[in-house]
Amino acid sequence: MKLLEKLKNTIKIRKNIKEGDIIWVKRYQTEKEQAKIPEEHQEGPYVILKIGIFKIYALYGTTSYKDFSKQSIYFEISKDKYDIDKNTYVLAKYIKIFKTSQFIRYIDKLDYLDFNYLKKLVYLNQRKNKTNKPKIKYEITKGDIVYYQDKYYYIYNKDDNYYFLMKVSKTNRDKDRVIMVGTTKYVFNYLDTIKVSINEKLILNNSLNSKKQMLFDIFKGEYEDEKKLAGSIRRGDIVRYSNKYYYVYGEYKDSYLVYRIYYKTMPNSLKIRIDGKKLYTKFESSEIGKNKNIVSIKRASLKEIDMIKSIREEHKNIPSKKTIKLISREITRGSIISDIMGSVRLIVIKRDNNTLSCVDYYSKDKIIEITLEKNNPYIVEGRLNKYELFNLDIKFKEDIKV
Repeated sequence: MKLLEKLKNTIKIRKNIKEGDIIWVKRYQTEKEQAKIPEEHQEGPYVILKIGIFKIYALYGTTSYKDFSKQSIYFEISKDKYDIDKNTYVLAKYIKIFKTSQFIRYIDKLDYLDFNYLKKLVYLNQRKNKTNKPKIKYEITKGDIVYYQDKYYYIYNKDDNYYFLMKVSKTNRDKDRVIMVGTTKYVFNYLDTIKVSINEKLILNNSLNSKKQMLFDIFKGEYEDEKKLAGSIRRGDIVRYSNKYYYVYGEYKDSYLVYRIYYKTMPNSLKIRIDGKKLYTKFESSEIGKNKNIVSIKRASLKEIDMIKSIREEHKNIPSKKTIKLISREITRGSIISDIMGSVRLIVIKRDNNTLSCVDYYSKDKIIEITLEKNNPYIVEGRLNKYELFNLDIKFKEDIKV
């Protein structure tokens, strides 16, 4: 009788679960396996990847970001989008054979785009690790980086007849508008675009999740805005006027708002970088009429503009009567820093003189305050882009004024 009930239950579960389902399961199949797992980890989320004739394949999930923080191929199931209590992280290489006896309850179902993206991550992991079981089918879509005719392209759009492709290259350098996917950095050639038939064979090389696609759209919009303004003087330009050099930080009516720029250090000057070169300024504001004979020399990158603004804000906060010596000026809002041993990795979301308000790079769960000292152990690893920093501002707006 028990065997018959068990068989009926197996058939019922197998009939009702579908590919893409998020389910809550026992993470063990035998009592021996159960004994090896801490009690608090004996149950957890799975995503049903593929239902075969004899086997059901599922992907292991966890609600602990730290478990996956150093992995490059994982998918986040957001609690804001799906009916789950906590954000859940699914690693594409953890494919399990699911037994119906492990099933506890149904949670939710991934929508088509998310499940298709997850399947592409599984395929990319299989290719990287030279495995092909189980064989995964997916659809090439907008957001994919593909190999076509000996070149890499990003699919920035798609319709019923064509893929719209943009040339993309891998880079090791930190540049404006670089997007990191997994452990690979990509730069996009906004001028080099083609369209190809939907019937052409494209080889999947990587894929941007929805947030990275939004970031690309922001970068593309910035590029198009800059293209419209090409040839005009604007914020971030170094200009020459009356044989002197100035940095343009804004406009007011018929004038450019500028700071005098020096190519050598001057008393009370601060170091800035433009086009990777060291320059100096005292941040003394003045105006130059737009009708004057002004020549644009070079233009600061968006990252450099943000850095100059941060240095200026810190400079304004220094009391005039009592000079505070700033330690490690290169550490500014948006900097990713770590200690020399690499055991601590933080994101700076606010700097007040030598006091840093930070969040942990991986968990991003609370504010951590650090005071920089003379023998400062922290080094700069990189910077967040404006989209990532904006997300942190929103998350911690109640805790800190940024």
